[in-house]
Amino acid sequence: MVSGDMETGGRTRWAYWALIAVLAAAAAALGYAYSEKDREAERLAAAQRALAQELQAARAGASALETEVTSLQQKNAELVAETAKLARGLSETERKASAAAEARAELSRELQAKEQTLEQAKARSAELNKDYESLLQDKSRLAASDAAHRAELERTRRAFEEVQGVIAKLTGARGIYTVQHADSLSSIAAFFYRDGHRWPDVFEANSHLIDHPDLIYPEQVLIVPH
Repeated sequence: MVSGDMETGGRTRWAYWALIAVLAAAAAALGYAYSEKDREAERLAAAQRALAQELQAARAGASALETEVTSLQQKNAELVAETAKLARGLSETERKASAAAEARAELSRELQAKEQTLEQAKARSAELNKDYESLLQDKSRLAASDAAHRAELERTRRAFEEVQGVIAKLTGARGIYTVQHADSLSSIAAFFYRDGHRWPDVFEANSHLIDHPDLIYPEQVLIVPH
């Protein structure tokens, strides 16, 4: 009986220690599992923190992008307004340029007409100058009672003065002057300008009448330039 009890006790102890070993292994496995879960939880927490940081950075980037988009939209609106303003300015500039071109064309036509009138007046003045000089020369040979000659002389003188006045106005001259006895271009320049050396100005203004500065005659009508 004793031998059988000992054998039974030995099996019992073996079973006990086997159970303890199984429980220890299970506890170790469970501890390892909990340790892995803790590490996984830490990894998940770290990933969540990283994700939160990325999300915060993304939100900050989105906010900055929204600000930049708003700024770009404002700049675009300003550019649109400036473009419209420039378009209006360009249209106004084109209108002014067209008006200026028309004014220049009109001025050119007026200038051409003035130049044509001036040339015609100079030609007529030169013709009257010759007629007037010829009539003055005839006056000394004809009798003082020759009324027809005196009337013709007066008509020619008036026409001569008139056409010389027209030329003076067209050229912006000071006026006209009737040559007196003993006058010269130098004395005329000295009288009007206080400078006898300006006689070439008078000569140039009357170049349609005078071929030489010394060839002027009393009662001839000359233009006096400014």
